Amino acid sequence: MKQQTVPTSPQSEDRQKHLAAKELRKTTSPHIIFGVVVTTLLMGSLAGFLGFVIASNIPETWPVLGKLNVVSWLAQERQDLLLSVKNPGRSVVQQAPQVINQIVTVYNGEPTLDNDVSRIGNAAVLTSDGWLTMPTGVLEVSLGAVGEDEAVVEPLVFVLSDGQVVTDIDERIDDTFSGMSYIKIAADTLSPVVFTSDQLLTVGQTVSVIEKDIGSYAVYRHQVAGELNRQLGLRSTDKLEQVMVLDTGAESRTVGSPVFTTSGEFAGVMLADGVVLDSSLIEGALSSLISTQSIGRSNLNISYTNIARLTEVEKQRHNLPESGIYIAEVSGETESDLQAGDVILSINSAFIKENDDLGVVMHSQAIGSTIYFLVLRDSVEKSVELKLTGV
Repeated sequence: MKQQTVPTSPQSEDRQKHLAAKELRKTTSPHIIFGVVVTTLLMGSLAGFLGFVIASNIPETWPVLGKLNVVSWLAQERQDLLLSVKNPGRSVVQQAPQVINQIVTVYNGEPTLDNDVSRIGNAAVLTSDGWLTMPTGVLEVSLGAVGEDEAVVEPLVFVLSDGQVVTDIDERIDDTFSGMSYIKIAADTLSPVVFTSDQLLTVGQTVSVIEKDIGSYAVYRHQVAGELNRQLGLRSTDKLEQVMVLDTGAESRTVGSPVFTTSGEFAGVMLADGVVLDSSLIEGALSSLISTQSIGRSNLNISYTNIARLTEVEKQRHNLPESGIYIAEVSGETESDLQAGDVILSINSAFIKENDDLGVVMHSQAIGSTIYFLVLRDSVEKSVELKLTGV
């Protein structure tokens, strides 16, 4: 008698699965599978490359999305790594010896064995093709009176880090707003400073003031003590309201010398005795100079104050939040969506801190750039843009 397997038995089901798998292997070409795998890998690689390109070109000034800029993020990660291995007990010259090459020494004549000249000061190198900066007041030391209505300017001599002497000045632009002068000399292989990634100098931060001469230099370590202007009341963006001062050990002889962070970044210039001009203002002027061949300053006048400078009673009286910048008045030729009574909560995606100053932020941006604000207006958050135009 012939045996038969019941179709619904387990043996039948296993056989059907086996036959189905065998048939699938016959109808499925290995070339198709290989093609699918290769296509998937190519599409994934292309998507990753396009994502990297997009993330690398996102403007840092864009609100929220600006923080996704991968180049800026990697630069900050690199800086954090460098700082993590730095020895705070060593001087900035030991940790970042390149800063010495970023300083030019200025004399009132060519220093030779037979020529008795005086050192006027130091200039910080801003670009490799010859742009330098130093306080205008330091340059005025080189002026000598000839008569009541005349003056003679002694030739400025710039000694570069490699010992070369430059006497030709291609251009000089004075920035009356900050008190700095920008000088273009005939050089094209200079080592420029690296601007600090931080927006402002902060209280307690350790910095180094470097006074350089031919074949020698002096490094003075100080701490940022606080703001020069600590008066309460409204400030105005049409003048420089916030500069920082160093501790009492700062010497007047270092006026005009560049200031560096412990990691060798350019933090500013000694503008006066113990007073430091933040490098962000110099960077803003340099950006305008490169893009427009002039140093324009915003013609928008805003009266403001950081809410951190107000008492709790005053905050409650004006129904203000705990942090931000209060706008009291807006005037000037530039059109702006900012209004009196607005409270700025963030600038370029960065929330306002107690030491933030609106004037410094505005003048650290190049003319023609756009600043993005998040403001609180009538208890409603609103995005506002401001395109800077200069006079």
